[in-house]
Amino acid sequence: MLAVASIKFDDNHLSEELKFIHDITVEGIFKQHTYLDLHQCFVLKTCNRFEVYCQEEDIFFMFFDLTDANSQRGIAWLKQAKILYGTEAVRHLFKVTSGLDSRLLGDYEISSQVRDAAQYSKKFNCLSNEMEGLVNKALAVSKEVKTHTNICKGFVSYASVAANAAKLQFGSLSNKKIVVYGTARIGNNLVECLTKHTDAKDIVLVNRTLQKAIDLSAKYHLKYVPESDLASVLKVADILFVATASNQILIKNYSLFNSKINWIADLSQPSNVSPDVRNNGVQLLDLNALTSLFEQNMHERRKELPAAMAIVEKHIEDLQKKERLKQYLTHALSWVEFGYETTFSNSEDSSSVNLTKGFVQHFMKQMNPLVKHQQDSACAFLKVMNEMGVDQNPN
Repeated sequence: MLAVASIKFDDNHLSEELKFIHDITVEGIFKQHTYLDLHQCFVLKTCNRFEVYCQEEDIFFMFFDLTDANSQRGIAWLKQAKILYGTEAVRHLFKVTSGLDSRLLGDYEISSQVRDAAQYSKKFNCLSNEMEGLVNKALAVSKEVKTHTNICKGFVSYASVAANAAKLQFGSLSNKKIVVYGTARIGNNLVECLTKHTDAKDIVLVNRTLQKAIDLSAKYHLKYVPESDLASVLKVADILFVATASNQILIKNYSLFNSKINWIADLSQPSNVSPDVRNNGVQLLDLNALTSLFEQNMHERRKELPAAMAIVEKHIEDLQKKERLKQYLTHALSWVEFGYETTFSNSEDSSSVNLTKGFVQHFMKQMNPLVKHQQDSACAFLKVMNEMGVDQNPN
């Protein structure tokens, strides 16, 4: 049975006891917990979400190990974590992947994060076929939600909101020198939004790992500099986007000394820009400010939530129906085997035993097309038994 332990957080709601979560790496989880039978497990870690999906029997082993059996951490985890099992866990996975549980309702980025999390788990041989099937189903549900509702209409990510905020602030960005600090997923998405949906031309990429900046600059034909040159590029820049993933403040008041920058968008979580920069007349948009910019649009998206949830529930119902049918067929097959083995139990004729096996195989062959067309289980079973001339009351 699937289980999930989910913690959602931001700077204001992650307690001191749980801030260790920021330091947990997914790679570390899989490498340090090899003694557990984690063949059905993947970990989703985003800027404001930490979730472990695994089998029910493994969930508390993971819980105790991730908190290092620390009582204060453990109590804090139990207070803040949402732990779900079975159908509720699957429903949660579908909602998360479809962006229905995101801070930004309809967020596009989360589906690719779920896919990447599953693929990373597979790299460590921790993703079973069953778990991978559930993830693929969740991705299909997400696609259907995005296709058949307007829940993703308008700005659907922090990156697109930030790029549009700059466009609204300055009108044209064609004559602005822009620095994008951080070229991981959000930074990548930000660059895509700036190049595709604005007239920005002068963009410089900065990243701690230089090769990532080089790769992204090659894709969009942009300039790049190493992180050691950040101070020099800030002096001549007009706009700064920060999309780093540090646990500490990277842009402080003195970082902007003699700089022309008067507008900063900080997409990092936790914040990587000190609020003190506002003292120098800099307009700083953090995640909370960016979220408020499209509250009106979010209101329109919320109207689409019932339609989106109807799609999720339809797929949940389909899965439940298939599971019931699977259980029914298992019992039906046992009944057939028992009936025929009883019939031929006193026979010494080996052909009778072969007949039993052949009958069971033929039974399943006849049932399969009916199952695929999702006919009523009992009706399908009785139909096949009647056609094969089986006495349904052998006693």
